[in-house]
Amino acid sequence: MSSQSTYVLMLLSFIFLQREDVRQACDGCGYDCDKCKYGYTISALCGVPVCKRGPGEICGGPSESWGVCGDGLICSCNKCIGCSVEELECYSHTCPPHLSLETRHSDAYYRFPTAK
Repeated sequence: MSSQSTYVLMLLSFIFLQREDVRQACDGCGYDCDKCKYGYTISALCGVPVCKRGPGEICGGPSESWGVCGDGLICSCNKCIGCSVEELECYSHTCPPHLSLETRHSDAYYRFPTAK
């Protein structure tokens, strides 16, 4: 990889990490993880413990910065669907994959270059 490509990737990474939603994802649950209603997990983005999301809550995003669904739920079109094992609450909806938040608002998110 050329030094120019490396510089561009580093710059994009820095900009990405300065975004508010990413900074909030990196705050984590700290010493209050035992109070997370749907359990907690380690953030793939920051490596800190974060609360999992519940039925109908937003999820996914770049490096799952919008959240990870609790046990029994899956992230579909950026919403946690299914039934929570922890609280026995359910949420369902249908959304074609091409209508996820990332594609509906692609101008709001950074596109990283990919190797060809």
